[in-house]
Amino acid sequence: MIWLLRSLGMILGDDIRTQVYNCSEYPTMEETNNGSSMIPDSLSLFLNGVVRSKATQVNQRRCTSIAHAIISACRPRSFISPILLAIAVYIHQRYASRELIDILSSLGFSDDYKETQKMVSSLITNSDPSYNLDKFSQFVFDNADFNVATLTGPNTFHAVGGIACVTPHSDTKKQSLPRNMNIASAEKLANLVKFQSSHIRNHQKLA
Repeated sequence: MIWLLRSLGMILGDDIRTQVYNCSEYPTMEETNNGSSMIPDSLSLFLNGVVRSKATQVNQRRCTSIAHAIISACRPRSFISPILLAIAVYIHQRYASRELIDILSSLGFSDDYKETQKMVSSLITNSDPSYNLDKFSQFVFDNADFNVATLTGPNTFHAVGGIACVTPHSDTKKQSLPRNMNIASAEKLANLVKFQSSHIRNHQKLA
């Protein structure tokens, strides 16, 4: 029995290493069929026989996540899991905790922090929009003020962010994101967008 399990492990490992993955871009979940198309057939068949659940979608989701963790452990440098990367990016955006990402990455449950930085840098520096403005579009902007409760007024920070809303959803263009191997510095990111500031002096109050 032991030699049979070892032989099975060697067969699955060889099958995983012979797969070809494109690491030059981040594919969309639709292109990878929610990540299932990136799994070798042998590994998918094995996990579906081990992991069993009455709910078909839950079973498929669990098998896909476990398979991505196994492939990432076998090929840490030549495989980028969209599932593990999505977990790391979510934690980075939601909690801004590098320690939590490092802990989950060491356990094989998410991608590492460096790959998360590359993903965010690729999103910011990418000049090709993922939306099509030929359809009905609406831009929504809002501002954020930090440390405004000061006596003198200086040392405050004011930021403006915006999104583009496009409808219908079926006309939006989803494309792969080129992977930026070099993490952009803070100075480079600051130079992407510049606004000309002006000061208003001696303004008159409106009646």
